[in-house]
Amino acid sequence: MEGKLVEGVGLLFSRYNGSIDQAALVKKLAKYRGGTPALLGDAKGLMSFRKSTLSRCVAERVVETYNVGRRTGRLDPL
Repeated sequence: MEGKLVEGVGLLFSRYNGSIDQAALVKKLAKYRGGTPALLGDAKGLMSFRKSTLSRCVAERVVETYNVGRRTGRLDPL
């Protein structure tokens, strides 16, 4: 399952090439409540709702997490 996490983050960096503050992303993901298993669980829930791939849903959850509390430098939704 961690491979899907890597794929999702890869999709994120591929889409938003150069627009991501990597230090801020690392801090926000480190504070994700429940850690990696919770992120994957949230992505699975989104996957069943959206009928999308797990990797893409991971990327969507990471974008949502990244944008929380940001006034500038927000990423557009996937």
